[in-house]
Amino acid sequence: MKHLFVPSLLTVAILGAGCPEPVATTPTPIIAVAPSAPATKIDASLFVKETIHEEAARYEIDVSYPRMNGFVDADIQAAFNELIEQRVQDRIAEFRKIQGEFENESSEIPNEPNWFLGQDFDVYTGAFGRFSIVMEGSEYTGGAHPNAFYDTVVFDLSTKKEVMFKDLFTSPEEGLVFVSDYAITELTERNTQAEFTDDEWMQSGAGPKEDNYTTWYLTEKELVIIFTPYQVAAYAAGPSEVRIPYDAMKGLLAL
Repeated sequence: MKHLFVPSLLTVAILGAGCPEPVATTPTPIIAVAPSAPATKIDASLFVKETIHEEAARYEIDVSYPRMNGFVDADIQAAFNELIEQRVQDRIAEFRKIQGEFENESSEIPNEPNWFLGQDFDVYTGAFGRFSIVMEGSEYTGGAHPNAFYDTVVFDLSTKKEVMFKDLFTSPEEGLVFVSDYAITELTERNTQAEFTDDEWMQSGAGPKEDNYTTWYLTEKELVIIFTPYQVAAYAAGPSEVRIPYDAMKGLLAL
């Protein structure tokens, strides 16, 4: 497996009194040495790290995401960069919206840590002419603790588009049932031993419903499903990954 790791941000910050003017992103090379010629395949040297940072009196935003730079096909590069940037800006906009609504309704400064949105990412080279971006972050909007979140993008070099989960299988319905059964079997054994879950919880969070399988990525040998905290087990269990080898899905994959 080839992947680029960028450490996760888990900082806790403070909710601001108003939304400042947008702050320009600052690109930071992940790998300092640029390719000597336009690249024809995906590797770590193709990505620079973009950072959006904002601070206000009662919140902070510190979000990083990848930007492709130096790929031989300018159309592929532009399509990927537009997709990722839109995904990131949508999350930031939602955070600002919630923060603004809370501030308008509250006349007193809450006796709790300041709000925070942080994110970093991993890049996986994957297989079948596809690569994956896993964006992992932490968001605090009040309450007992921050919440972890994951946002994944699997990008197809041939179509220049994001790959949807249903696109992985010759029969989306059969593929979904297989992945669900596989995940429930593994997760049940893993979490019931620690008493973090029960059958109803597991069926709700990992049953054969498309909404349960929106966070996933591809490596060179596996389909990896991410279940966020609370989805299939208690917060104390943390996020869970289920790794399904391609060999286990022979006859089901449309790859």
